[in-house]
Amino acid sequence: MAPRRRTAALAALLAGVLALPLVSGCSSGGQDDGKDCGKPARTIGTDADQLIQAMGDGSKDPQSAQEFVDKINRDLDQLTKQNGEDSSVKGATTRITEAVSDIQDSIGDGERPESAPLKSAVAALTKACAAG
Repeated sequence: MAPRRRTAALAALLAGVLALPLVSGCSSGGQDDGKDCGKPARTIGTDADQLIQAMGDGSKDPQSAQEFVDKINRDLDQLTKQNGEDSSVKGATTRITEAVSDIQDSIGDGERPESAPLKSAVAALTKACAAG
């Protein structure tokens, strides 16, 4: 009977060892997805901070602001390609796109742009990526 118990114990141990890569593989896949979203989200956040700073410097240089707008749009495109199906990420990127468009319109009209909607949209993106 001892050999049966030993065989059963070894079989259980083997099953556990074989299952470990599957469990950690799934877990790591979720973390990779979050990192795929998180890195572009952090980049977009940095771009948004730089845009807000350029707007707040008192300079009326639309070209400087446009450079940061272009960076945000490129990073949003990359993020959308990576996470296009995630509804919370998609909603946040839509909000960022709208906020950036409003900023561009304000700059084009010679008005001081409102930065709060952009900050809020970036925070929503960061939250969506953290949840993913």
